[in-house]
Amino acid sequence: EVAGGPMVPKSVLNDLRRRCVEQLMAAREQRRPHAVSVGDPLSDLRTEARSHVAPEPEGVRLHVLVRDLGQLDAVIAWRDGAKLENGVTVGGVYCDFEDVRRYKDGVERAHAAGLSVTLATVRVIKPREEGFTRFILQCRPDALLIRNLASLAVARELAPSLPLIGDYALNVSNELT
Repeated sequence: EVAGGPMVPKSVLNDLRRRCVEQLMAAREQRRPHAVSVGDPLSDLRTEARSHVAPEPEGVRLHVLVRDLGQLDAVIAWRDGAKLENGVTVGGVYCDFEDVRRYKDGVERAHAAGLSVTLATVRVIKPREEGFTRFILQCRPDALLIRNLASLAVARELAPSLPLIGDYALNVSNELT
């Protein structure tokens, strides 16, 4: 406790400062160092990530992005008449329509043709625009391409068992992220 108006000599303040710095440096040296990974950590992470992915059925499946119903119809017609080289087949479509009101027709057409269909959410949702994602879910897609956190929250709440695929807009740019 200090009473009155004492004067502290500059030498005492300098000594206190030096002792504080010494204590900080000692504490810094005592902290636990970061572990350094041995081997190939990127390869280990990739192996772990792959262990969480269901294996693909035999053969390679091509998933085609379509921007409108005309392109969807073209994929359906092409798929029905063609078998791609090396056993590649069309496994499904990603619908990324400008007008989400067309998604219902797209899902019906794709399902009638035996294709799985993934619907893309809108890229940006402003406050109180979660209805776009609710509408998309009502179209009954086989999966949802998630482009924003608001759509992720709505999909988890309303369709917890629906497969969700992260779009690059969520900074999902490689197999690890």
